[in-house]
Amino acid sequence: MSNNIIKYAKKIPTNKIPTSVPGLGAVIDSKEVFDAFKELLKTQKEIEAIRAEKEVYLAEIEAKYKTYKYLFDKVFEERDKSLNKFFDVIDQGIATNNVDMILAGMQNVTSIVQSSPLAQAKEMFVNTLQNGRKIEL
Repeated sequence: MSNNIIKYAKKIPTNKIPTSVPGLGAVIDSKEVFDAFKELLKTQKEIEAIRAEKEVYLAEIEAKYKTYKYLFDKVFEERDKSLNKFFDVIDQGIATNNVDMILAGMQNVTSIVQSSPLAQAKEMFVNTLQNGRKIEL
């Protein structure tokens, strides 16, 4: 029987044997499309993760900015009040011709101007954290 198969196989013209299987190209193309789609989904997830991470970083930056702004506003507000108070003392000393009052006002203004507002802000921030208080923004 195997001799018959070989005999008949030799009779088949070689130009009639298909060189490709019909539909195989479509299957291969479908797999490539599917793989590309999986890659697209993976990339979209990565992009969303990066966007979420960006939002977290931006929120942290904004919170730090608000904290520092609040501290600096408070420190400079306190300095402004103190300076104005001592300038009022100097003005009163000038108005009453009181040299001691003028000198006291000038010494206090000088001591405020010589101190660093950044060091005051740091001290205020550290004290707030050490006392377990939260800074409301």
